[in-house]
Amino acid sequence: ETCDSPCALYCGWYSVRNFQDIFTFSPGAVAYHVASFEAESLKTGPFWCPNLLEHGAAATLGPTFEPYLAAFPEPDEFYSLVLTGKFTMAECFYFTLPFHSWAMTYVGDPLYSPYRAKPRLKMEELPVKLQRFFGIQPQ
Repeated sequence: ETCDSPCALYCGWYSVRNFQDIFTFSPGAVAYHVASFEAESLKTGPFWCPNLLEHGAAATLGPTFEPYLAAFPEPDEFYSLVLTGKFTMAECFYFTLPFHSWAMTYVGDPLYSPYRAKPRLKMEELPVKLQRFFGIQPQ
């Protein structure tokens, strides 16, 4: 089945090298799929990263190799930072990436901040781990 409503944010789970064309992305959408090897090639193949971009996502991230689950940014942390509008995509990726200099890559404009003009989340509403990281006293 396909989804008729445009998707602004997408995070899916495991379907290795098996992109599923089931979304219509809204302009500026950010999308990633938690599965190994999905950024192995940005030109050909059934990989999620190039296909998400080809089908309308403005930015994505993924592994170039087998990173294991622990290497992916936590979706609730990554997308929470995106929704605050206070950070660029490069910063959201960097702040939520568990291991730097490993198999994960971000593909898109590093200065992109889709919610800068209209934030959807306050810093005080971030997950507790991120509140502490940014020096906010969790309530």
